[in-house]
Formats: sequence, C-alpha cells, structure tokens
Amino acid sequence: MDVAWQEWQIAVNASTAVDRILALDAQVMCAREATNGLRGSTDAMLEAVNVHEETVLELAAVESKGLRFYFGVAVGFVAVATGAAVGETACAADDGEVA
Repeated sequence: MDVAWQEWQIAVNASTAVDRILALDAQVMCAREATNGLRGSTDAMLEAVNVHEETVLELAAVESKGLRFYFGVAVGFVAVATGAAVGETACAADDGEVA
C-alpha cells in the first residue's frame, strides 16, 4: 500500500509540473505577441516625436505602459512557477490596453 501511495504522489506531482510548464509556455507566447505590439507602438511614437508630431512626454507614457506590462508578466511567471496560478493562462494583453 505504501508503494502505491508513493506512486500516486509522483503521478500527481508530475501532472502539476506539466500544468505549470503548459501555463508558462502560454504566457511566454502571449508575452512575445505583446512585445511585438509594444515595440511597434514605441517605434511609431518615436518616429512621431522625431517629426515633431508627438511630444517626448507622450513617448514616455507609451514606454511606461510597456514597463508596467513587463512587470505584470514577471509577476505572472512567478505565480505560475510557484503554483499560485496553475491553470490560469490568460494573456495580460487580452485586456485591450496593450499594443
């Protein structure tokens, strides 16, 4: 009976590890997509600043938004890696505020 219990615990731990890996993979894909969008927004804003259509302050706001996004991604990675958010793979960019 003791061996069966140990095997069950190993199986549950392996399943949890797979869930975490899948969640992290989903977050990485989402972060890559959002990064491309943020990079495009920042590049477009920088070009607008260069031709005096936008101000440096507006550029800083766009860059700040990107930094807040990356902080949120880092927090999400830590939560998934520690098991706090297993199964939650929603993209932070899905709120419509990024990119």
